[in-house]
Amino acid sequence: MLEPRGNLALKYSSAKSLLIWHFLNKRLNSVLVSEFPKSGGTWFCQMLSKTLEIPFPRNETPKFQEAIMHSHFSYHKNFNDVIYILRDGRDIMVSAFYYFLAIHPNNNNTRAIRYRKELGFDNLEDIKSKLPKFIEYFMEKYTVLGQKMTWQKHVNHHLNNDNIHTVKYEDLLDDAATQLEQSLHFLNRKSKHCLNEIAQEFTFENQSKRKAGEEVQTEFLRKGIAGDWKNKFTRESAIIFDQYAGETLIAVGYEKNKSWIDQL
Repeated sequence: MLEPRGNLALKYSSAKSLLIWHFLNKRLNSVLVSEFPKSGGTWFCQMLSKTLEIPFPRNETPKFQEAIMHSHFSYHKNFNDVIYILRDGRDIMVSAFYYFLAIHPNNNNTRAIRYRKELGFDNLEDIKSKLPKFIEYFMEKYTVLGQKMTWQKHVNHHLNNDNIHTVKYEDLLDDAATQLEQSLHFLNRKSKHCLNEIAQEFTFENQSKRKAGEEVQTEFLRKGIAGDWKNKFTRESAIIFDQYAGETLIAVGYEKNKSWIDQL
């Protein structure tokens, strides 16, 4: 099954995070940032951690202390105030294609090799021809802690909850400082730092040492733009995505109707 983390230590970390958030999140006064993978959650967590001066235990077993907690879990009523990072599901499919299938230098590539074998992909060239099969595979096989999870299911779990503040990835690209300010207002917290300076520190350019749009397929920070799906989707990809998540795409405002399919 397709899971976001591939070893026992990190799976334990995820389980411990879930335990903390179900029973101790309010006592610890931590902040939960939730996202479907490849939505920009790590980027936002880094900025919020610097803003609030509390740790962000990235890819580490969390401690029982106030922190920025990063989650791919479904929403639960026991959660304290939540920041939800939302991204166009079509861009997520493109980003996930490279993230889950790319062979990364000096990394353990067991997961990518297995997924490539299951999909019958020898390489990642010509994404346009391969993406339809990947979208269907990802929609059917991706799991979080053993439970099937799709972008549309994850988004729908987080909609219409009073204790959730939604931040769009695309709005972060346009003006991260304003999104941080609005999030602080929602959390009823203040920062001692200049939000514009924090936003600048964590731009794609400063972190990757590349201009936004310059793609390196094997890097976690691959391209740093919105709308790349327009360069990768074919009509077949659009039809398959729409079958799974077309209604959600409209519900969250990325499209007004399904006419976008006919434009490909």
